[in-house]
Amino acid sequence: MAQESIKKDRVVRAIFRHMMGPERFAWRSDMAAHLPTLYLLARHWGQKNIVELGVNEAFSTIGLLAGAVEADCPMVSYDIVHCGANLWKNIGLAPDPTLKWEFRQMDSLKAAQQWKDGSIGLWFLDTSHKLEPVRQELAAWLPKMDKDGVMCGHDYYLHEQREWAQESGVKTAVDEFANLYRARFRLQVLPHDHGLWILWPFPPIGPELQIHRRCWRQLPPRVAVPCDECGMVP
Repeated sequence: MAQESIKKDRVVRAIFRHMMGPERFAWRSDMAAHLPTLYLLARHWGQKNIVELGVNEAFSTIGLLAGAVEADCPMVSYDIVHCGANLWKNIGLAPDPTLKWEFRQMDSLKAAQQWKDGSIGLWFLDTSHKLEPVRQELAAWLPKMDKDGVMCGHDYYLHEQREWAQESGVKTAVDEFANLYRARFRLQVLPHDHGLWILWPFPPIGPELQIHRRCWRQLPPRVAVPCDECGMVP
């Protein structure tokens, strides 16, 4: 157990050194600023499996894996290109088969078929960014999510980049999905660096409170006055 703890500590230190240190800025990646958030998501929503769709240079993998290692949670990363080795190159460690991390070269929709319903605690998306593929990915993976699982992804505001103005459909697909499943999720967007979107599981509604679905404000039961946040009557 002591040796296992030392190994885990070594991995986490290596990841954090590259996640928080000067190397992070040398990457010139719009993902770098979101790595602490990805770490926290994986650390605290790592009770079940973590799935990452879209690896590329493995910057998001670094943040997610740091939290997964601390949470002792299995993590699987998918990409249509064989790029899993980029993780080890970026953090400066030799591949460690004892970690609960696996890279699989596979299409994201086919990958969904490998998972049982309700088996995923955290799901991260950063793939083609086009409207129909993102719609299909959200729909295919939703049944695989635990009832308290978090779905998230990058490039919510990618359409604001001139070269992506006509191509990116991330915001449209996520907004549609969040509206369709508004009883289950609450959408939050961290707007910097092309935008990190997070679909938080909707808090359970107990007899002592109700949730105003327009502004997500918690109200006492049987309140029939306009909400001072958005003016609507519950």
